Amino acid sequence: MIEVHIVHTPEHDPPLHHVMRLLRQEPVRVRVVKGQAGRLGAARAEAIAAAQEPWVSWVDPDDEIVPGLYRVLTEALDPEYSLIHTWEWVHPLHGGRPFLNKAPHHGVAVRREAALPLLDT
Repeated sequence: MIEVHIVHTPEHDPPLHHVMRLLRQEPVRVRVVKGQAGRLGAARAEAIAAAQEPWVSWVDPDDEIVPGLYRVLTEALDPEYSLIHTWEWVHPLHGGRPFLNKAPHHGVAVRREAALPLLDT
């Protein structure tokens, strides 16, 4: 299973209800991590270090998740790899609408064990 982290900085981010509704439809464990403006990477690193699942991923509170993204990633999990990646599955929301004119975003799952030595927590 994949553990998906949402780093949330309440004073800067939109409410979580939209992204949580989308993730409830996916085969994942969701963990909301309190963020601090300017230290989002540190919050993600701490969440990865404390993860309970062997694979981790993350989304931002304003991301739009195409249904089935995490099903596809889950089907691709293989202990031989450290990273599973999809392209053009996640699009950030701007003004409540998917913003597709920018470079496409991606979905990623990282094997926690492979990421741990790289973290600076």
